[in-house]
Amino acid sequence: MSEFAAAARTHDPATHEVILECYDKAKQNYQDGDNKQAKLWIQCQEKSIYTLGMVMMEVAVANDNAKDYIKWADIVKTKFKVEAKDPASLALLTAIEND
Repeated sequence: MSEFAAAARTHDPATHEVILECYDKAKQNYQDGDNKQAKLWIQCQEKSIYTLGMVMMEVAVANDNAKDYIKWADIVKTKFKVEAKDPASLALLTAIEND
């Protein structure tokens, strides 16, 4: 199990189950040839992953844990290509990391 999956299961079991269910449904839709529906399930999965990443960043801030914040910020930045899609958020994350 990945570190992300372990954190999801520990911090928010319901979201962890949503992520797994979205993955399973997307996989089944692709196998059935329903690519449009599969892409919708992938969007569901991605949104849940993004939300959990942001929540874990908030938890790190609340616990005054810079190490965990940077770890989760890196996951969110990398997974969701923040530098290409949202330069303002990238600037904010970078400023926080450098503080």
